[in-house]
Amino acid sequence: MKRKRSILAKLTVAAVLFCLTASGKTETIFAGTNEVQKEEIAKEQGVCAERPKEKQTVQQEISDSSEGENTRGREVPHYNLTQDGGKFEAASDGKMRYYLNGQMITDAFFCDGTYTYYLQKDGSPMTDRLTYHPDGEHLIYFDSNGHELFDKFQYCKDVQYICYFNTYGYAYFDEVTYVGDKAYYLNGTGKLENSGWFQFANQRDYGYANEDGTLWTCGFACNPFGQIVYYNWNGRVARSLISDGTWYYEMDGTDGHLVGQFPVSGYSSGSASHEILTEDPTVTTYYPGQTWAVDGEWEISFNGASRHTACNPKGTAYPQIVLVSYNYKNLGATSQFLLDYYHWFDVYDQQGSFEWLYDCTCQGRRVPQAVGPGEIFASAQQVFGLSSVSDYMVVQVVKTDSRGIERKANFVLPIQ
Repeated sequence: MKRKRSILAKLTVAAVLFCLTASGKTETIFAGTNEVQKEEIAKEQGVCAERPKEKQTVQQEISDSSEGENTRGREVPHYNLTQDGGKFEAASDGKMRYYLNGQMITDAFFCDGTYTYYLQKDGSPMTDRLTYHPDGEHLIYFDSNGHELFDKFQYCKDVQYICYFNTYGYAYFDEVTYVGDKAYYLNGTGKLENSGWFQFANQRDYGYANEDGTLWTCGFACNPFGQIVYYNWNGRVARSLISDGTWYYEMDGTDGHLVGQFPVSGYSSGSASHEILTEDPTVTTYYPGQTWAVDGEWEISFNGASRHTACNPKGTAYPQIVLVSYNYKNLGATSQFLLDYYHWFDVYDQQGSFEWLYDCTCQGRRVPQAVGPGEIFASAQQVFGLSSVSDYMVVQVVKTDSRGIERKANFVLPIQ
């Protein structure tokens, strides 16, 4: 079967050049994701994750260094010169003070019509300080002029790194923010990531930040280890299965490097003709990216199959050796859940021949492992020797559930 030209045919040279010229500039290799795809990716991966425990460490540092101006969890008054009147003028010590009805205002927020200040216990504006908001929850910053910062990056000497303060003046933690068309990430401690390859605070996603803090959002490129990855619009490296509408790309479930690819066209539901698919009409057929879920028992999905280059050719009797990647989740019916060939798989090549597990000893392969309730094992890998060269293969998963009922599902896997 003649296949459409892969995006990797274009990527091979471009990606290598990109990997060799990672000089801090964000370069686009392929067109960006459209808005619908962005929304889908955002729903799947999320731009903002839960704030991690590391934030507490930063807050404690600020709390320990404060002089008590902002006591946690309280409200303070707000004054505005243009609305409330009064005078904002220098006192005998040269510091500005706000006077209203002859009284010096202290322990309050004050706006002079342009800038916002926090007036301390002696009435002077707080300056050059990263501190708690009086609400006890958020961190805010006042520059050397006493101006509270809004929508701005700032190097904070209190923690010795760059932070970002949003429209309300609050420091960001574990959030991606945008300035124009550039994305930036403030990590779990509020620090702007700007030192290359990093892991997001959720301990799952990866990204790359230039020295100026801009994230790579350039689609297909390389990671610092020379592997091809896909940088999403939000700076996160894609994991598991993605598609450009013409090809599926299997990205490793851990660090997102490209594992394999296969075409979308010609393999939509019902297009594969195989005797095992018609043997029992009650057995559902699934394709890459689709999930077989049995309530309370398991979820299973296959990412795809590809020629296992480490073992092709090896002088074996098999004309084709294939690496299969899949994911499984324990939904709680058993304390330990394992999905592997010896327990569940019946594998067939395109011609209908029953196939066997190939004895692959390659290092780095993700050998299936048992998982507990609620846990998932992503991108498990098995290697099979096929009796004939095939464009696709069929894996029939057969398993008896916790109630003693035998369950079956067929998975059609195009072979890259």
